[in-house]
Amino acid sequence: MKIPRLIFDKGERFTNTHITIMELMDCPMSFMTRDNYSPKLISFHKSIKHRLEHDCEYHGFWCLIKRFFWYDNLPDYFLLLGIKRKGKWLNWEQTTKHLKSLSLSGVDIHTAPVIFSGTVKNILDLEYLVRSCADNPSHCGAPRKAGVIVRNHTSFAKLTLPKSKLVFRNRKKTPWQ
Repeated sequence: MKIPRLIFDKGERFTNTHITIMELMDCPMSFMTRDNYSPKLISFHKSIKHRLEHDCEYHGFWCLIKRFFWYDNLPDYFLLLGIKRKGKWLNWEQTTKHLKSLSLSGVDIHTAPVIFSGTVKNILDLEYLVRSCADNPSHCGAPRKAGVIVRNHTSFAKLTLPKSKLVFRNRKKTPWQ
């Protein structure tokens, strides 16, 4: 049996604040802007680039490239984790509002599946919640999740999202490992 390992990057940043737990997809990370994109996203980017905002970077999973898990119920091949505007990550509310405005202009970008959104009081409750979220099958049709990502709802100017993740041993590494 594969034993999950819980990796917390200063877990106290995720207690007593609003958090979102998202499914970690077993797919490569990619990004795109209006004028730049990961090479994997060429055809997808061409179809939507004229509707993307100039000052935003869209970071997410490119699920057309499979690794260990096979997903048979993906909402789309690009699943968003977060948006940077002028080098600063948008908070979760701003991110979802931005996606709704893109949708009104004819561009549907989906987020990675959100498993939980709310507040956790302490690190033990957080660990229990993360493990219970990871125990269920993938929301995208795989028999289990590759892991989960925890992000807080605040805006931040760091180079990486403050996040934690639960991943499983004995599988191919993701760019975050």
